[in-house]
Amino acid sequence: MFFPPAFQILWLGVLAGAGWGAALRALGRAGIDGRAILELDRLPAGRGGGGGGGDGSARLAALVGGVVAAGWALGAWAAPAQRPAVALGTYVGVAAVLALPRRTAFHVTRRQLGALLGRVAWPSLRAPVYLADVVMADVLTSCARPLAGLAPVACEFAAALSGGGGGGGSPRTCPAGGAAAAVVLGAAPFAFRLRQCVNEMLKAPAGGPDARRHMANAAKYALAFPALALGARQQQARAQAQSGAAPGRGLWIAASAANSLYSLYWDVAFDWDLGHAPGGWRLADLVARAERPDPPPPGQRRAFPLLLRPRLGLGPPALYYAAVALDLALRLAWVASLGPAGRAEYADFWLAALELYRRWQWTVLRIEREAVAGGAQ
Repeated sequence: MFFPPAFQILWLGVLAGAGWGAALRALGRAGIDGRAILELDRLPAGRGGGGGGGDGSARLAALVGGVVAAGWALGAWAAPAQRPAVALGTYVGVAAVLALPRRTAFHVTRRQLGALLGRVAWPSLRAPVYLADVVMADVLTSCARPLAGLAPVACEFAAALSGGGGGGGSPRTCPAGGAAAAVVLGAAPFAFRLRQCVNEMLKAPAGGPDARRHMANAAKYALAFPALALGARQQQARAQAQSGAAPGRGLWIAASAANSLYSLYWDVAFDWDLGHAPGGWRLADLVARAERPDPPPPGQRRAFPLLLRPRLGLGPPALYYAAVALDLALRLAWVASLGPAGRAEYADFWLAALELYRRWQWTVLRIEREAVAGGAQ
């Protein structure tokens, strides 16, 4: 089957765009205007990005997907020596769609996406951090695997343009800086999110619960860097068909497990605001106990499902329990790479696709939590 890394990355990008639209539509069906909560209409592009249903994002993803599908089909029929040129042409086609002039092909959605990415990447510790910036930066962290994959794909394109043929972008054909570039690209979204946490920590009252919460959140993203660096070394060793375990394998497993479990805790306790107990205690209190009014007497307390929260805006409690279970399973999906399944064909693609699904589930519950907290339903 013709499915090289260059096209895997493009299809993951299409899935990411389609997932954004699907998340907004899921919220809209629950009566939650995700665009309003994220304040997307305040971005420079203004209104018209598809409304509460997220149609602009979904249709733009469909348009890009059509370009990718055409290039993929052409590459499957092309001679092996011509396939790198076909893949490069597909990337050029996708870039052309995203750079089309104003008033064509969902230009509002494209401009809003560009504005969001610009705010996320801008390295300022003084600019305000908006909820949309936080969500977009977290989405980018889930795209770390395909972003890192751009480095070897660029090596393949460079080899094709120089007349050296398609080397598949493997470590054997990339220069020494190729592996480092992959690590930097994969780590960049975590650096963006870390900077946001530091920004918010500096703006919070010193020593208060908000400052402690932002500091603990920053530590979560800082934990990702050792796992990424050690994971890149494991991938490089596997690509070079080294026998035995690569150096640092145990450290990589420990760092990845710590980061995954801490991130799971943060998803549930802070991002989704679950884990409430009837007496007023919350799972989030393990890190930063916020000042809250005394709970009402036992006879006046509002009953709610075990370890969820008093108000649920999406559906029955079973949906939230299932979301937590899925988040746990998908946060630990990287464990599959430790065994034979991790060496199966296209294993990296399917792990990345599962991570994108997990992120869009997270996005729906993150925005729902904001709507419930602010009564914006």
